[in-house]
Amino acid sequence: MNKQHLIFIKCLLAIGVAFPLLSAASEVLFLKYLNGGGSVNVFQIQKLENGCIILGHKSISDGEYMGYWLVRTDANGDTLWSRFQGGIGEIAGYDLRQTQDSGFVITGVTTADSGQTLDVWLVRIDENGAPLWSRSYSRSEDDEGLAVIETMDGNYIVAGFTMNDEWGRDLWLLKMNSQGDSLSSRIYGFDGEPSQRFLYPQKLEATEAGFIVAGYNQTGGNTFLVAFNTNLDTLWSQVFSGVSTQHLVRTENGYLSYGSHYNDLGHETQIHLVYTDQNGMELQRYSHWFQNSHLNVSTASPRDLMFGGNVTTYSRDDGPVIFVRVDQYGSPMWEFTVQTDLALKPAAIVETGVDTFTVAGYIWDEEMSKDIWLMSFRYDSTKAVFDTTIIDTTIIDTTIIDTTISDSTLAIYFRPDQNKVVQFTPAKYQLYSGHPNPFNASTTLRFDLPAATFVTLIVYDLTGREVVRLAGGGYQAGYHQVVWDGSNASGGPLPSGIYIARLTTPGYSKSIKMVLLK
Repeated sequence: MNKQHLIFIKCLLAIGVAFPLLSAASEVLFLKYLNGGGSVNVFQIQKLENGCIILGHKSISDGEYMGYWLVRTDANGDTLWSRFQGGIGEIAGYDLRQTQDSGFVITGVTTADSGQTLDVWLVRIDENGAPLWSRSYSRSEDDEGLAVIETMDGNYIVAGFTMNDEWGRDLWLLKMNSQGDSLSSRIYGFDGEPSQRFLYPQKLEATEAGFIVAGYNQTGGNTFLVAFNTNLDTLWSQVFSGVSTQHLVRTENGYLSYGSHYNDLGHETQIHLVYTDQNGMELQRYSHWFQNSHLNVSTASPRDLMFGGNVTTYSRDDGPVIFVRVDQYGSPMWEFTVQTDLALKPAAIVETGVDTFTVAGYIWDEEMSKDIWLMSFRYDSTKAVFDTTIIDTTIIDTTIIDTTISDSTLAIYFRPDQNKVVQFTPAKYQLYSGHPNPFNASTTLRFDLPAATFVTLIVYDLTGREVVRLAGGGYQAGYHQVVWDGSNASGGPLPSGIYIARLTTPGYSKSIKMVLLK
């Protein structure tokens, strides 16, 4: 049976200018569909040499037979091989890492052995996806493995959770040898009472001394970073309130933990970026709200922070696919949407080349089961942008999908206008903390304006006395920043201490604290 759908790719610029397509600069990209012979979902996509690997979950016979599904693709998105391993009951792989011998290790959850409880699961496969061995580890009624790494000596570390005595979830670390035999394990509970702890590790990052676990407490909505040595002893731990994390990457001065949180009532997403030093101490955090967007996936790259998801409304949450690239402060740099009559849901995104990204997601088919789709796109900030391209996508026997493009290949290009600032209109008024803070020489204050308005930005001392006016007058909608060098209105130096910056518009007012150190 043949099925046809039209896919519309539309690039959005805040200034509303559409540039002509430069077909000579176009590059071939792809949109593929993969049918797994059951209902499938996607947990992860990783870049490999000359292609990608997708880790998903597949259920057959109305969920009676379940397991993980691996798909290895080449650089054009064509399938090289796919593997399924499952059984009666729940089997799922949540995290995958490539091993030193070019094979893979996967951790997740299984009920195949006990049939009654959820157990941590670890499976080792070769470079072609063939299973070498698998092991399960049980401690309570609900144990799951969520992240895994291979150590330099060929052992494995799994971070997951286990049920505590008060029905909460504590962090569970397991160390295994190259054959999956258990060497040691530790349980850690923190950030609240046992019944209020639901600790979900998301990422493991190897360090010179051992490794770092990044995750969040589902109850409190806090992010945690905990460093361990190879013996699973704690080196340091930090908890950041009010933020969630999906990724942890190294920076020049320490680490960047970032993620997103979706507000169901407001149909908006808040992304969080928390910068720390080498010991996990918070240096600076940034956040930004995106209205009418459910941004639930992001890249694990500190150079290109890309978030993806769906446009949302009050009547539906499966609207057009949207991708937003943000800068180091979390502010949007550009975005584009994919308009389609299909309910595409992004599930994972990875940077696969210079300014090139590959996205994996799922789609409900006519039989109400899920298929995987795979899309790659590229942008070039020095070239042109096209407004709309129509792609005729044909599904042949529900297993093979290719794309034919009417006038040009699928590519995303942007050319900055020399006479205009390319930016998006913010969703709401916002004044951010100064960066750096505390500061010595100077600090930068950033604020967002969703509409043109009159603005004042005034610095006060703790007695309420005005010491300097940093901004005053009419401002256009957009993202703005001013630099304060710690001097008063006359240009003279101010003493060390705490100062208050207050942003005021006719309908908005917010104050932040700044610490000046001389």
